[in-house]
Amino acid sequence: MGHARAIINIENPDSQLFIVKKVIAEDLSVRAVESLAREVAEGAKVKTETPETASVPKEVHQLQSKLSSHFGTKVIIKSDGKKGDIRIPFLSVEDLNRILDILKL
Repeated sequence: MGHARAIINIENPDSQLFIVKKVIAEDLSVRAVESLAREVAEGAKVKTETPETASVPKEVHQLQSKLSSHFGTKVIIKSDGKKGDIRIPFLSVEDLNRILDILKL
């Protein structure tokens, strides 16, 4: 019951499915699921108070938020207006494979 409560608060269905698969594969405790769900939820939220995002143009900020939601993890976009990079951190090999599946690689 506690596992489901932690997962139900995640809005992105792909992220929910990722957590469910991880729970089954690794036999995670409720506390571990709550922690993982918190990490996924925080990754999907963009904090406007950090120095990194304070200097980010609104369009980049929106794209970063959209990508974070799509991948179910924090996405970091750095740009100087002409060039930049997109970083998608992962928590495990399974998480990397999930991201690669989303990218269809």
